[in-house]
Amino acid sequence: MKTLLRSVFVLFIVASLASCTKVVVNQGSSLSGSWILYDAARATNYGWQTINTGLENGVFTFYDDGSVTYRDNQITMRGSWYIYNSTGDYFDDGGYPRYGAHQSLNVQLSGYNNSYITLNFENFLYGGNSFVGTDYYAGRAERYEFRRY
Repeated sequence: MKTLLRSVFVLFIVASLASCTKVVVNQGSSLSGSWILYDAARATNYGWQTINTGLENGVFTFYDDGSVTYRDNQITMRGSWYIYNSTGDYFDDGGYPRYGAHQSLNVQLSGYNNSYITLNFENFLYGGNSFVGTDYYAGRAERYEFRRY
């Protein structure tokens, strides 16, 4: 009986680990450097509508070690970032629902007086001097485009 229980436990652990779809990718130098939020938009029935995020006047600086800073005229925040491979539902950069393998980006920053920034892009596309992150928020797809500073 103990052997059976041990075997079931081992199979459970193996099955649990095999079903994980989140694999952290080496941060690498591809995203390293300074970036500004060039455009943020929300999908509507009539196309993309520009939204004001409050991040338009700041600079994000990504470092190879997974740390990140955000600075604008009033505040400096520090935190971490990582890119990971995912499989599942997501919205592409056109705002269309998709299913499959894709890369995602998570950015977490905090600052003075309990201020924080959380960017969790379910779909992340890097293009050298720009990157686009999309997510589903409040019933709509949102797209953030960043460009090198």
